[in-house]
Amino acid sequence: MLKPRIRWMRALIAIAALLLLLALSAGLGMAFMAGVLRLWPGLLQNARVAQVPPAAPAMQAQTATAMPTATATVTATPTATPIFQLPGRVTGDQLRLRRTPGSAGERIGRLPADTALALQGRSADFTWYEVTTADGLHGWVGAEYIELVGQTADLPVTGIVKTAGDEASVARNAQPAPALLSAPDSRDKPVVEFLLLPDTPLGLAGRSSDGLWLQVVSPYGDIGWVPADKVNLLVPLDAVAITFEIAAAAPTAMAAASLPTTASPAADSAAAATQTVTPPAAASATPARTSSAQASATPARTSPAQASATAARTAPSQSTATATLAPATPTGSPPASATLPAFTQPPTQPVPKTPAAPFDPKLYISNITPRAREIFLAGQARGNRADRFSKVGDSITIPFQFLALIDKGEYNLRRYAALQATIDFFSATPVRNGSSFANQSLAAKFGWPTRQVLNPWAAGEICSAGEIPLECEYRLTQPAVALIMLGTNDVPSTPAAVYAGALREIVEFSILRGVIPALSTIPSFNRAGSEQRPRELNAIVVALAREYQIPLWDFWAATQHLPNQGLSGDGVHPAWGPVPVDFSEDNLRQYGGAVRNLLALQMLDSLRTQVMK
Repeated sequence: MLKPRIRWMRALIAIAALLLLLALSAGLGMAFMAGVLRLWPGLLQNARVAQVPPAAPAMQAQTATAMPTATATVTATPTATPIFQLPGRVTGDQLRLRRTPGSAGERIGRLPADTALALQGRSADFTWYEVTTADGLHGWVGAEYIELVGQTADLPVTGIVKTAGDEASVARNAQPAPALLSAPDSRDKPVVEFLLLPDTPLGLAGRSSDGLWLQVVSPYGDIGWVPADKVNLLVPLDAVAITFEIAAAAPTAMAAASLPTTASPAADSAAAATQTVTPPAAASATPARTSSAQASATPARTSPAQASATAARTAPSQSTATATLAPATPTGSPPASATLPAFTQPPTQPVPKTPAAPFDPKLYISNITPRAREIFLAGQARGNRADRFSKVGDSITIPFQFLALIDKGEYNLRRYAALQATIDFFSATPVRNGSSFANQSLAAKFGWPTRQVLNPWAAGEICSAGEIPLECEYRLTQPAVALIMLGTNDVPSTPAAVYAGALREIVEFSILRGVIPALSTIPSFNRAGSEQRPRELNAIVVALAREYQIPLWDFWAATQHLPNQGLSGDGVHPAWGPVPVDFSEDNLRQYGGAVRNLLALQMLDSLRTQVMK
């Protein structure tokens, strides 16, 4: 009886082996193996106890439970997660494609104008897009040179713009939130602006002399101060440059709180100049990470790349010659407290009664001289376009609320209907992103002080090597006029002589290229300790306009009768109102942004009718 049993067992094994080979050849090896492994204990049990016949129901039950598993394994096909894409195209020529977001990213190619792109992601600050071309090139490009269809808010955040040398580091000890402030602070309750999350990578721009505070740059370009004990450094503290001096006999927090918060205007300006308003130098952009939960701040909104270039530039050679344009600086010393005066609303004062007569923008336009005609004709000989203008400035110039809505037809001239001819004239020829009204200027960026327009390191991605932003904008736009308003970011710290020298250089550069520089005064600056500086800088603007006999529009004077001088709640930027280019009397009596748009149109109209005819 033993031999028949052995033969029967061998036969079963042979059949199983044959079926396994067949299953493998059909691509079902793994599924069949799962079934065989489930059946095998039963086969071995039957072989050992031959006198007990196999129980058919039990065998069927095992087979039934095995087959669903096998079937699932065979038919399951992994599906790739779909990648969100947004169509777009390149608006500039020879746009740099980088491996990572940020101007420090490695260059991996250039994209011609009108290159079709699929946008797959963005940086958190909306300044860089992750893209793929039809040829399969993949990388990051500057957002300002991309025209897209759809909402950028729909794009996922897939990258962070890091400062040079930024590295990852792991926080070792969770601690209370460090306050990201505009200067080393000795107050018990600092002003809260926004929060930093744990493990946020930071660029180190400097430190206080006592080593208790670090000046940092967030991944989103915010610059401010945090307590040193809330940050994990990747370099020795001594390797970080000192950018703020703490007095040897520093007052305690209680004593500092009792000190006066203001001094003379010049003293407050001097205090601000030594604190955080000056962006970091590139050499000191050392990496670090927060080791805290969150942080609060009063930052200067300046991108790291722009900030680095700003600190490196020296004062123009004209500084000495133009120093006399500024009023004599009053003497005084900064407060003993190492705290930059926090933002405060201006004192509540009776608002001057609004003039009964309708607003007349022509009252604030001056200096339309024969010299402007000479500059215009020289520019035409160079190939400049009479129906194009450029915008040169900072965060007051680049928002879509400033003139760009005109390109979309979203405006109401009301009693100033005569300006329609000027709108038609300057809308005739497209530039890069539309007409001159909508064109994204290469000589205007958030946080720029005046000298940044002359800094080749601040030039855009489509600019040539070594070009300064102003030259790049003029070369690609070929304007006849430049609407120039710079100085708001110079208010906290830039010496008057440096501001005058930089603005003079911009004026002369424009004239040499046949571009009429139409200078604007800057608005009020309602932050404690800096209220008087716009007057000082505006005196320089007016003096230069008269010296070079170039057009002037006095935005500052036009807004002094408005509530809060026409500014928004931050005390720095104009209030735009719900419809920025609606020139109703109500808007012109409330919003500095509406006044700015009207004055800009009036300046263009005056030049068109008196200079270009």
